[in-house]
Amino acid sequence: MVGLLGRVISSSQGLYLYTNIHALSGIRTHNPGFRASERRSTCLRLLGYRDRQLLITVCFILQGRLNRKLVQTEIGILLKLRHPHIIQLREVFETRTEIQLILELVTGGELFERIVERGHYSEHDAAEAVRQILSALQYLHAHGVVHRDLKPENLLYESEHEEAHLKLADFGLSKMLHRGDFTMKTLCGTVGYCAPEILLNKEYDASVDLWSLGVVTYIMLCGFEPFWDDTGEMAVCRHIVEGEFSFPSPWWDDISDSAKNLIRQLLHIEPLKRPTAVEALNHPWVRGETPRRNHMGSTIKRLREFNARRKFRVSSCLIEFKA
Repeated sequence: MVGLLGRVISSSQGLYLYTNIHALSGIRTHNPGFRASERRSTCLRLLGYRDRQLLITVCFILQGRLNRKLVQTEIGILLKLRHPHIIQLREVFETRTEIQLILELVTGGELFERIVERGHYSEHDAAEAVRQILSALQYLHAHGVVHRDLKPENLLYESEHEEAHLKLADFGLSKMLHRGDFTMKTLCGTVGYCAPEILLNKEYDASVDLWSLGVVTYIMLCGFEPFWDDTGEMAVCRHIVEGEFSFPSPWWDDISDSAKNLIRQLLHIEPLKRPTAVEALNHPWVRGETPRRNHMGSTIKRLREFNARRKFRVSSCLIEFKA
């Protein structure tokens, strides 16, 4: 095999990424960081490597239409990133018919699925998860990377071990901000987690990731979305661009004021008034000083229902990425 870097792929060829991870040797596996794209998934293999197993996912080169920038962006970003809370791409190989991506294997499941399986779940547990996500975002933003599609499906645990790291995955909609560039204007993301400036097709920056984290944090603490509207997606978008959300009783009665304060900051309609990842890491709730430790059993029940609903909504929520 020939290394991918430095090799030119003809513009007439189509390259597709596959990510529907199959169970391998009885191990439950999960999306390691790549988006499926209108093709059936390929077979995947496990590879023993030093002290850990890696996942080999095969990406066929096919004739047809393709946004090659998506592939180059995704692979290029992941090759450069090294952080305990970010999925690692270890190596990339190319043959005449396929590209093989050697990835860190994660087997611990999605964040929200892990929560509902816990025997005990409190604000303190939620704050620790948020801290790990913010650590990943701080690293990404410091390296000029904006994730742009932060959502529960992209938050995966390294293993089933109780102390396993939470890892940020799926960089299919990521964007590198080069020196001198401070904003972007590409429509992307998943509607319920999109910042207002994205939906309004305005220029935006890394603060969109903090907004998305605000949505995730809100759901983690109550089990439903801050901008949800039964009348449809257009109503959801309207609530988002107007910054319309609340902490309704009785579902939020037992949640600390400190947690609500953080969420209000993250979901501020003005991007410049949202905290940076560094600033959010210094919030008392994230530092573990103010979150409550009482078990949130009713939240777990609603999160279980939320997990079931979102599996049926995935296809209707994704905004197609366009370069």
